[in-house]
Amino acid sequence: MNKNNAPFTGPYYWIPLPDNSWKLVKFADEFYGGHAAHVKIWPEVVINLAQEWGLNAVALRRQLENTPYGLPRGRVVFMGNNHWGIAHGDDHPTGTSLDMVKRAFNLPRQKTTLLPDEHEHVMLEDVQLVRNALKANYPIATPPEPFADEWDDDC
Repeated sequence: MNKNNAPFTGPYYWIPLPDNSWKLVKFADEFYGGHAAHVKIWPEVVINLAQEWGLNAVALRRQLENTPYGLPRGRVVFMGNNHWGIAHGDDHPTGTSLDMVKRAFNLPRQKTTLLPDEHEHVMLEDVQLVRNALKANYPIATPPEPFADEWDDDC
């Protein structure tokens, strides 16, 4: 995906497969003008889903066009000084690990920090729409609930 197996930044998704396993799909920021937003790459994720599930990609894209929170996801970021971070929703599928993300993005083991991030959580409404479209009920980890004291009454 990049030169010389160097670490790189970008978003990723975990997509369910018909055999109940999961596939990590990664995207390099460098191929998307320096920042591959999840909403920007979502159509490619849906095409990947259609291929894996033997579905019509055009119909599935129409069905899932506004559901980019329907699958576990995250983002690899460069934090400076050869340190990297994996922002994640703390909801990656059972049987997978964030070590798989480290390997896929060629990240250094000792210089990579895991960064739980609410922004990366799945949204259960989107999850259900994706499940319905695939006619599948694959397991999804429930995203952690936000702490009450994190909310500002003025929000």
